[in-house]
Amino acid sequence: MNSEFEAAGFKVRTIRNMSRNAISQLAPIIRSEIEGADRVLVYMGGHVFSTGRDSYLMASDAVKADPFHIGANGLPISMVIDLLGEKAGAAVLLIGDSGKTIRVFSIVLLFRR
Repeated sequence: MNSEFEAAGFKVRTIRNMSRNAISQLAPIIRSEIEGADRVLVYMGGHVFSTGRDSYLMASDAVKADPFHIGANGLPISMVIDLLGEKAGAAVLLIGDSGKTIRVFSIVLLFRR
Protein backbone atom coordinates (compact mmCIF):
# COMPACT_ATOMS: atom_id res chain seq x y z
CA MET A 1 0.00 0.00 0.00
CA ASN A 2 2.89 2.38 0.67
CA SER A 3 3.84 2.34 -3.02
CA GLU A 4 0.38 3.63 -4.02
CA PHE A 5 0.64 6.56 -1.63
CA GLU A 6 4.21 7.27 -2.72
CA ALA A 7 3.10 7.22 -6.38
CA ALA A 8 0.50 9.86 -5.46
CA GLY A 9 3.27 12.08 -4.06
CA PHE A 10 2.99 11.19 -0.37
CA LYS A 11 5.92 10.37 1.87
CA VAL A 12 5.13 7.48 4.21
CA ARG A 13 6.65 7.25 7.67
CA THR A 14 5.75 4.28 9.89
CA ILE A 15 6.53 4.19 13.61
CA ARG A 16 5.94 0.92 15.43
CA ASN A 17 6.22 -0.46 18.94
CA MET A 18 7.42 2.69 20.66
CA SER A 19 8.56 2.27 24.25
CA ARG A 20 7.65 4.68 27.04
CA ASN A 21 11.10 6.27 26.84
CA ALA A 22 10.96 6.69 23.06
CA ILE A 23 7.54 8.38 23.11
CA SER A 24 9.07 11.50 24.67
CA GLN A 25 11.24 11.83 21.54
CA LEU A 26 8.32 11.24 19.19
CA ALA A 27 6.46 14.54 19.63
CA PRO A 28 9.05 16.72 17.82
CA ILE A 29 9.20 14.21 14.94
CA ILE A 30 5.43 14.26 14.49
CA ARG A 31 5.33 18.06 14.79
CA SER A 32 8.04 18.50 12.16
CA GLU A 33 6.40 16.16 9.67
CA ILE A 34 2.93 17.69 10.08
CA GLU A 35 4.03 21.34 10.05
CA GLY A 36 6.04 20.89 6.86
CA ALA A 37 3.26 19.16 4.90
CA ASP A 38 0.55 20.46 2.61
CA ARG A 39 -1.66 17.40 3.17
CA VAL A 40 -1.51 14.91 6.03
CA LEU A 41 -3.09 11.59 6.96
CA VAL A 42 -2.21 10.14 10.37
CA TYR A 43 -3.21 6.62 11.39
CA MET A 44 -2.77 5.74 15.07
CA GLY A 45 -3.36 2.12 16.00
CA GLY A 46 -2.93 0.17 19.18
CA HIS A 47 -4.36 0.21 22.66
CA VAL A 48 -6.14 3.48 23.39
CA PHE A 49 -6.81 4.50 26.99
CA SER A 50 -9.23 7.36 27.69
CA THR A 51 -9.68 9.55 30.72
CA GLY A 52 -12.37 12.16 31.18
CA ARG A 53 -10.16 14.74 29.48
CA ASP A 54 -7.98 13.00 26.88
CA SER A 55 -7.17 9.76 25.13
CA TYR A 56 -3.74 8.20 24.83
CA LEU A 57 -2.11 5.73 22.47
CA MET A 58 -0.35 3.44 24.89
CA ALA A 59 3.35 2.59 24.56
CA SER A 60 4.22 -0.99 23.68
CA ASP A 61 5.79 -1.45 27.13
CA ALA A 62 3.15 0.44 29.14
CA VAL A 63 2.82 -0.97 32.64
CA LYS A 64 -0.23 0.82 34.04
CA ALA A 65 -3.32 2.00 32.27
CA ASP A 66 -4.95 4.24 34.83
CA PRO A 67 -5.54 8.01 35.01
CA PHE A 68 -2.73 8.55 37.54
CA HIS A 69 0.03 6.98 35.44
CA ILE A 70 -1.19 7.58 31.91
CA GLY A 71 1.18 10.45 31.10
CA ALA A 72 4.19 8.19 31.56
CA ASN A 73 2.70 5.37 29.50
CA GLY A 74 1.20 6.88 26.37
CA LEU A 75 1.12 9.53 23.68
CA PRO A 76 -1.68 12.10 24.12
CA ILE A 77 -3.89 12.02 21.04
CA SER A 78 -4.91 15.63 21.69
CA MET A 79 -1.37 16.71 20.77
CA VAL A 80 -1.79 15.20 17.30
CA ILE A 81 -5.29 16.68 16.96
CA ASP A 82 -3.96 20.15 17.82
CA LEU A 83 -1.24 19.88 15.17
CA LEU A 84 -3.69 18.62 12.55
CA GLY A 85 -6.06 21.46 13.43
CA GLU A 86 -3.53 23.84 11.91
CA LYS A 87 -4.05 22.05 8.56
CA ALA A 88 -7.78 22.69 8.26
CA GLY A 89 -9.22 20.95 5.22
CA ALA A 90 -5.94 19.15 4.49
CA ALA A 91 -5.61 16.68 7.37
CA VAL A 92 -7.19 13.39 8.39
CA LEU A 93 -6.75 11.44 11.63
CA LEU A 94 -7.72 7.76 11.86
CA ILE A 95 -7.60 5.94 15.19
CA GLY A 96 -7.90 2.18 15.56
CA ASP A 97 -8.10 0.71 19.04
CA SER A 98 -6.71 -2.82 19.03
CA GLY A 99 -9.02 -3.70 21.90
CA LYS A 100 -6.42 -6.20 22.97
CA THR A 101 -3.18 -6.00 24.87
CA ILE A 102 -1.09 -2.88 25.31
CA ARG A 103 1.76 -4.42 23.30
CA VAL A 104 0.72 -2.78 20.00
CA PHE A 105 1.72 0.76 19.05
CA SER A 106 1.66 2.02 15.48
CA ILE A 107 1.59 5.43 13.86
CA VAL A 108 1.63 5.92 10.12
CA LEU A 109 2.20 9.45 8.82
CA LEU A 110 1.38 10.19 5.19
CA PHE A 111 2.25 13.67 4.06
CA ARG A 112 2.74 15.61 0.88
CA ARG A 113 4.78 18.75 0.60
